[in-house]
Amino acid sequence: IMAKKRLKRIFGNEASTHSVINGFHFISIGCTRGCLFDKPQRDFLRKSLCEAAADDPKKPIFVFQHPHIQDTVYGSIAWGDDGLTDILISYPQVIDFSGHSHAPINDPRSIHQRHFTCLGTGSLSYFELDEFDKSEGTVPSDGRECAQMLIVEADACGNVRVYPYDLITMNFFPYTWKIDTPWNPDSFLYTDERYLNAPVPFFEEGSVLTATVGENSVSLTFPQAKSSEKYINSYDIVIKDPGGIIRRKFNLFNKYYLYNMPDVLTAEIKDLPGGSYYAEVYATGFFKTKSKKPLVCEMFMIK
Repeated sequence: IMAKKRLKRIFGNEASTHSVINGFHFISIGCTRGCLFDKPQRDFLRKSLCEAAADDPKKPIFVFQHPHIQDTVYGSIAWGDDGLTDILISYPQVIDFSGHSHAPINDPRSIHQRHFTCLGTGSLSYFELDEFDKSEGTVPSDGRECAQMLIVEADACGNVRVYPYDLITMNFFPYTWKIDTPWNPDSFLYTDERYLNAPVPFFEEGSVLTATVGENSVSLTFPQAKSSEKYINSYDIVIKDPGGIIRRKFNLFNKYYLYNMPDVLTAEIKDLPGGSYYAEVYATGFFKTKSKKPLVCEMFMIK
């Protein structure tokens, strides 16, 4: 309630609005009871979408609400809500913008198309990543180096371009998302089929994994892998004994969410018991692909 009062006082707007700007319809839906949607909000959305589609069924309809639509963009599993899905599904020309998750917008999963188009809007505060197997947890140690936004263009024909932008460095990320016929799901480019045909990351020829031994620990240093997706997601790091038995395994983010992503990463593995080991590092993609060949370091000894 207080948030809605502040919105009204500062911007003069209600939480749920329907505006037409240069022939394009913009619909925002306010939440109730946290990030939920009750009957008044659902009725408002249904009525507004009907009016917008009647105006021009081929033009994109821009919809905004705080939580992601469940099971769409990256971050929507833990930070999504399905309270509007049954209404939006009838309008493929919807381009929906949402947040709540703090997931990076330069993650290719931050755009998703199935029944309509969804876009995550990132964060101006800190990153949180919707993966729970990482060595630093969901909030990385450098997660406060965060300020991202989307720049959206729509022309008179209804063609839409979306440009993820980094406000810290004032640079565009190397993506341009294209939505030329938003009313036609058969034309969608950013569907779940990306899991079937995603490129496989790889380490460039000459890449080397080095191990520096400390007290009951080892630091592994290696160059970033490459992918035609512009970025990769993370690395699987495996420590094995001479017999090939896995003694330690964890997953490390590659810091793709930073525009100035480091070229070289170092991972420290602590509390290793004495013995001989070697390490393997596999690069992993956003759509569950994995490098065919790992980087492998020579045997090292923990005393």
